[in-house]
Amino acid sequence: FAQAFGHRRVMLTWPKRLGGAPAIPSRWVQRLQAVMRTVGIEPNDMLAHHLPQLAAAMDQPALFKPVRRPQVRTPVEVRPTTFSVTRVEKLLRDSYWIFARNILKLQPLDAMGGDIDAALRGTLVHEALQSWTRDLANVPHGERLQLLLSKGQEVFRPFFDMPEVARFWWPRFQRMASEFIAKNDALTANTLTVLTEISGAHDFEVAGVPHLLTARADRIDVSLTGELRIIDYKTGAVPTSKQVTSGFAPQLTLEAALAARRGFKGLSGTKVEDVMYVAVGGGKSGVKFAGLADEKTDVSVEAEKAFAGMLRLLAAFQLPGTVYVPVHNPAMADDESDYDHLSRRKEWQQAGQST
Repeated sequence: FAQAFGHRRVMLTWPKRLGGAPAIPSRWVQRLQAVMRTVGIEPNDMLAHHLPQLAAAMDQPALFKPVRRPQVRTPVEVRPTTFSVTRVEKLLRDSYWIFARNILKLQPLDAMGGDIDAALRGTLVHEALQSWTRDLANVPHGERLQLLLSKGQEVFRPFFDMPEVARFWWPRFQRMASEFIAKNDALTANTLTVLTEISGAHDFEVAGVPHLLTARADRIDVSLTGELRIIDYKTGAVPTSKQVTSGFAPQLTLEAALAARRGFKGLSGTKVEDVMYVAVGGGKSGVKFAGLADEKTDVSVEAEKAFAGMLRLLAAFQLPGTVYVPVHNPAMADDESDYDHLSRRKEWQQAGQST
């Protein structure tokens, strides 16, 4: 303040809020205000009018031209021709993600700080269920719950020093396990074999170009009559039957199409009686087994529809004019992507280019 003496104009400023709470000027500032008022100067006039205008002017650009929503055209020869069933779904919903991951080869970095996230919880639950399935044949029927809880402890234990895991995730897993065993026992009454982590693949051509479809099924049940039930575990939101039959969520129907083409190793059966998402998040909604057969839907028909839809989609991306764009469906406008920052999504969305 002393260094300001001798200048014709001096501005003293202080924040009105600190950390979200109102801030009180220091006693020195309050005394200075009192002195100013005694000589006829109202100290808040400039603060209330002139300074906010100056602050706003600092951020006012001379020209505002928002970036447009990306529409990336790449040479056809660099476009991917190998897709997992989940990547086909990603190509359908957000092809810019495929461009960034498969063509630019960009891998998203973990968030700074090392915080645990929903992806880790999904991984832990999947590992516990898969390990339980592998050992299922070796334990008596009445010990299945205890086996699942012990498998859960094995995979969760390394993270028990994290309060969120010990006090939130693990209790939810315990609640889920009890309900899961009861509903699973009813589901598998006529099941011969329960298999886990089954790999599948199928070669085919699109526009004369060789393609490969791959899958890794969470679980496949084989019935006493040799029919198959394909199951996928979800710790988050489960696709609706309408999303599955409309082709918007084709993961399981494409796996059924793979099974029909003998794409899964070690499976002699090709007829899929049902495809089913199982919600195992452990929340208030409980464990849910949601299968297409419950909707009186012919799974084989839906599988062939999904495969035909995939062929049309892949054929479109063999055309030079087809572009990779982020967020195809306006209904998914709130979904986050690993590459939102790269596509500058917030900028073009706020400019009204979300569709």
